[in-house]
Amino acid sequence: MKVAVIGNGFDIRHGLKTTYKDFFRFYTLNCDTNNLIYTYLNIKTNNSSWIDLENDLLIMLEDLSDLKNNLTFRGQTSKYVIDKSVFNNTMSRINLYTAIQHMNYPFFERDYFNSSLEISNFNWYESLIASVLEDYQEIKNELCNYLKIAQAEMSVNFENLKSSEIEIIQNSERVYSFNYTNTPEKYVSSKLNYVHGSLKEDIILGIPFSKKMDIKELHHIFKISQSIKMKKNSIIYKDQREKLELYFFGFSFGQSDHYFFQEVKDWITKYTLKDYTKMPPIYFNFYYHDEQSILNYLFNLRIFLGEEMLTRFDTSKRINFIEYDKI
Repeated sequence: MKVAVIGNGFDIRHGLKTTYKDFFRFYTLNCDTNNLIYTYLNIKTNNSSWIDLENDLLIMLEDLSDLKNNLTFRGQTSKYVIDKSVFNNTMSRINLYTAIQHMNYPFFERDYFNSSLEISNFNWYESLIASVLEDYQEIKNELCNYLKIAQAEMSVNFENLKSSEIEIIQNSERVYSFNYTNTPEKYVSSKLNYVHGSLKEDIILGIPFSKKMDIKELHHIFKISQSIKMKKNSIIYKDQREKLELYFFGFSFGQSDHYFFQEVKDWITKYTLKDYTKMPPIYFNFYYHDEQSILNYLFNLRIFLGEEMLTRFDTSKRINFIEYDKI
């Protein structure tokens, strides 16, 4: 059984400007930038050219969860403060602290030395979370708007996919797209599944589950929560005795999407527990552009499989890297 998995690199290969960096360039020029998520990511990109919206959002919310626990009482002003010193141990926390300072929230007051944030509103944390939720919805809505424009206005080059790649997609029993655009519909339709929704409906934009992010009001931002609500979870295979060949096109296999492949992981675990000398008939096939792509795939596979199982899959020739045809 062949299963094709399509990621954002598939759209990029077709000439669509669908990276998060493309989106934030659009957002800067056309949207209200008084948004904590945008401000946080904008500060981050001063030190790095890479934006991974979902992963960066997760880190930001994990740090935000700890914010409430880092209050100290300043006797001389009889106010509670968040001291900058407790937020300078990681770059992400420094970015969050700086972003909050840029926002001029009514429930925070900067002190004279600009080294701490004074709390001037008893319900400051609830107000902050409500504001972040609004910012998240705005980012999500504007991403949809941008992708609709990109899908309608940009010329899609369908000649950028070679016949060997098209053949695998068309001959796959199931095709899963993690994109929101309709690019894959050029090649398949009836067996195409939009894992994260499409521009014709609501989309899933969220974070992988994390015990460190315990803000109840933002629980629905977890990808798994949205997936269950939208009934987007699906059985990838029908018969565990059947050979399963997974082909990944422009899909990073990042941690935020591992939840979707949990049944594959369960199959691997069940198979090896029953007889550790055997391997399940599962094959991972990744299309890649360069050596860095291979390293990224191996990193994400190690998180998914574990180091020992990754080695076993490799030695039994169950992991293959296929270089894209030169265009």
